[in-house]
Amino acid sequence: MNEKSVACACGLGLAVTACSLFVLSCKKVKDLESKCEKLQRQLVTINEERFRLKSPGIFITQREEDVNSTKPIVYHPIGVVRSIYPARNFTPNQPSRAPSGRGRIDLVIDGKSVEDLEKFSHAWVLFHFHDNTRAASKTKVLPPRKLDKKKVGVFSCRTPTRPNPVGLSLVRVEDVDCKARQIQISGVDLIDGTPVLDLKPYIPQHDAPKDPVTVADWVKVSSDSSADFDTVEIAEKVYKKLLQIKIKKFGPYENLDQVTKTLLEIIRWDSRKRHLKQEHQDKGMGEWVFRVMNFDWVLQYIYDPTRPLDPPIVRCVDVVPLGKVCLDQGKVVYL
Repeated sequence: MNEKSVACACGLGLAVTACSLFVLSCKKVKDLESKCEKLQRQLVTINEERFRLKSPGIFITQREEDVNSTKPIVYHPIGVVRSIYPARNFTPNQPSRAPSGRGRIDLVIDGKSVEDLEKFSHAWVLFHFHDNTRAASKTKVLPPRKLDKKKVGVFSCRTPTRPNPVGLSLVRVEDVDCKARQIQISGVDLIDGTPVLDLKPYIPQHDAPKDPVTVADWVKVSSDSSADFDTVEIAEKVYKKLLQIKIKKFGPYENLDQVTKTLLEIIRWDSRKRHLKQEHQDKGMGEWVFRVMNFDWVLQYIYDPTRPLDPPIVRCVDVVPLGKVCLDQGKVVYL
């Protein structure tokens, strides 16, 4: 064998070895990539499980054509609402009733999920009616402010009493902090602690119908009517006490003007229970306690039955720390 043959044989051997090493290295790279992908999937699963353990599941029954295949659907909250409203009977039933009402959504997921949301003025909040204790088996209900007192189908109104206790609210986006995982909102009609299921930006080009919109006559009448109380006052005593309270105690407000504006918007809409309304109207006066913005507000109802054309007056006569006052047999009692 001459030198050229030896050189060719050596070169061929080296080439085969190089190819073998290349194929082997490619296989190892693919194996490593496969292992990395598997680890990433496991990490995602672990994070999801950690989140599921931290947030209680919300079970919604899925109803299909075949009732025998009914299976539960489990949703986990993406966040929770922190608002100035501590309970249902102190909360406006529509966002437009108190546009100055403020709140915050604390996310329990990655803050990057709300990047660019601040570029939208409004957003839809899909939430769970977690504090609804009414029976969900009713097919017809009586909406508030329906003048003829006739019930309508549960899906023809916005009652919280629904087969699946899911609500939808349109709020104004005031600020988005991705790092802190917080969204400041206003025009809130959600009670504190409400679980949030989803967020979607409001897009008028798609969300507002192009063709004429119609609603039931009773909705138009109740929506077009004025607030329950035309005259709402705040006593001088209350203003003086407000000046002595640190503004941060009222929650997400920067000054007392914002606090009083919000208070006036809220109490213009009657939140009294039916028996209290009737009792106060019969007596021509009455009092009750309203809880909002981390304080209890003592309200008075004044009405002259001999002058039915004169509208009733609602006056805020006192503000006290939470739990320092209660309503006992129709009378305000200080504790």
